[in-house]
Amino acid sequence: MNSFVTGVVRALAEFISTLSSSSADPSTTDATATRQENAPRPRPTTTAPTHTHKPSDRSRPQGSPQHQDPATSKRPRTSIREASIADALAHASYQPIMDGDADPGEVVWTWVPYQEDASVGKDRPAVVIGAQGEGVYLLQLTSKDHSRDAAEEAAAGRYWFDIGSGAWDPKGRPSEVRLDRALWVKATDVRREGSILPEVTWQRIVDALEEHQRTHGG
Repeated sequence: MNSFVTGVVRALAEFISTLSSSSADPSTTDATATRQENAPRPRPTTTAPTHTHKPSDRSRPQGSPQHQDPATSKRPRTSIREASIADALAHASYQPIMDGDADPGEVVWTWVPYQEDASVGKDRPAVVIGAQGEGVYLLQLTSKDHSRDAAEEAAAGRYWFDIGSGAWDPKGRPSEVRLDRALWVKATDVRREGSILPEVTWQRIVDALEEHQRTHGG
C-alpha cells in the first residue's frame, strides 16, 4: 500500500515539474505568437465613393443661346432702312415687269430687320408700293392671321390689312400687309421677285395705307 501511494506521488511530482518547465520556455510562447501574427487577417470592406459626373461647361460655348430661331439671321450688307409712309405714298405707282428687278406692284423677297433690333432680322415677302431713284418702297407681308389678336397688335402700334391669297404664296395661304411700317431698299439688295399683284389688290393696299396715314399719321 505504501509503495502504491509513493508511486502516485512521484508521478504527480514529475507531471507538475514538466508542466512548469513548459510554461517557462519562451520559445513555445514566441512560436505561438508568431503563428498568430502571420495568420491572414480579414481585410476591411470599403465602399468606393460614388462620383456624380456633371456636364462640362466647355461643351457649350460661353454665352451661346440654347434656343435660336433658325429663320433669324444677323444683318447682312444691305441698304434697307425705315421710311415714312408719306414718302411711300408720294412715290406709289403700279408698274410690274417680271424682268428680275423689283418693280412697283410686285411681291418680292428681301431681308427685313426686326423693328426692335435692326441688327437681326429674317427673309420676308414684301409688297413693292413705289420706286424712287435706285430703290423701292416696301410693305412687309405675313401669312399669320392677326384678326385674332388685332387689339393686342394695335396696342403695340402694329396694324394689318388682309389681302387674301395669291400666287405670291405657293401654299395658298391668306396674307396680311403691315400698314404702319414702310421700308426703303436699293433694288439690287432685293433677293428675288415672287409674283405680280393684281392691280385691284395693289390699289386696295394703297387705299388702306392712305386711310391709315389719315387716322394714325406716319
